Amino acid sequence: SLIDGIREGWLCEPISLQFSLKGADFSSVHFRKGDLDQNEVAEFIRRADNWQEKITEQWRTHAGHLKTAMFVPRVEMAKELAEYLRAGGVRAAAIDGAMDKGERRKRLADYESGQLQVLVNVACLNTGWDSPSTECLLIGTLTASKSRYIQTLGRGTRLLPGVIDGLETAEERLAAIAASRKPNFLVMDLVGVTKRHK
Repeated sequence: SLIDGIREGWLCEPISLQFSLKGADFSSVHFRKGDLDQNEVAEFIRRADNWQEKITEQWRTHAGHLKTAMFVPRVEMAKELAEYLRAGGVRAAAIDGAMDKGERRKRLADYESGQLQVLVNVACLNTGWDSPSTECLLIGTLTASKSRYIQTLGRGTRLLPGVIDGLETAEERLAAIAASRKPNFLVMDLVGVTKRHK
């Protein structure tokens, strides 16, 4: 399990920070097609006063120096948030499953190389994407699926290359992780998903 992987020194430990947007209440989100309705989640975020400003303000305060993947429920929100971040001098880009594959690959490569600090995505990076240098996840999507949540969380758990190479015991691995440039990663939760799934 994820917890066993962290305890045994195979994965990086998350640190959770919950914050809320004034006017956004997710307690009444309905189910649709087996999960929580992402259109409603998006609408509740949009109802919050200055949602882009507030998300950016929280991110700058707690993670402005960290390489970050942001998860939002709708493509237009990803584009708007990335544009708002860029206007404030942050190297950010939006990414989604419908965009041109070549452009998506380029943005992922730019993130890996450090040309981009922030990727704002819609259901694009939840699975099958490994980026050990990711230091923060900002979660603005709400899911009732524990497995989907764990998959999202897993995007931050990857250790930096070489940190535990050749180490045989959990104690050695944990000490090496603690001494590395990425001893843990930050999960910024603006929708209460960390409370829902603990």
